[in-house]
Amino acid sequence: MELILGEPRRALITSLERASLLSVPADRDALIRHYTFSHEELVWINSRREDFNRLGFAVQLSYMKHPGIVWDPGVEPDGNLLRYVSEQLAVPPTRMSDYGRRGATHFEHILKLRALLGVRPFDEARDRRPSLVGLSELALRTDKGLTHGCPKNEFSRFRKKQKSND
Repeated sequence: MELILGEPRRALITSLERASLLSVPADRDALIRHYTFSHEELVWINSRREDFNRLGFAVQLSYMKHPGIVWDPGVEPDGNLLRYVSEQLAVPPTRMSDYGRRGATHFEHILKLRALLGVRPFDEARDRRPSLVGLSELALRTDKGLTHGCPKNEFSRFRKKQKSND
């Protein structure tokens, strides 16, 4: 088969599977399980000076914990997540609109959270091979895709294993 320039690559996962992996849970039990802050995390959050910065920092922390992505403040945070985080901090969700007025705040919070959580961005040269090996092992367990054959918690275990290998 000849590859034609501009031909779309075959997607490894469907858009539905991607959305499932990167979504914020809607049910209260899952919100509690994924987004209840530990004492240590509350110390990190409360070290921010203003309510809106505490809220923005906490939302960023939440997205980094689950589903494991960096939240873009240009995109509205999930409403259920924002309400749950706001409840824990006793900060009205409306304060979120003031977050990141100073452009560098969001970037500084990401750097701080990476250090606190012990994570770093994916590095192609360093991470590609071990990631492909680990994901290949998961993929060989099924032909049903992530939704049926590789539940989120299995993928989460893989990510934690990768992080501990750093």
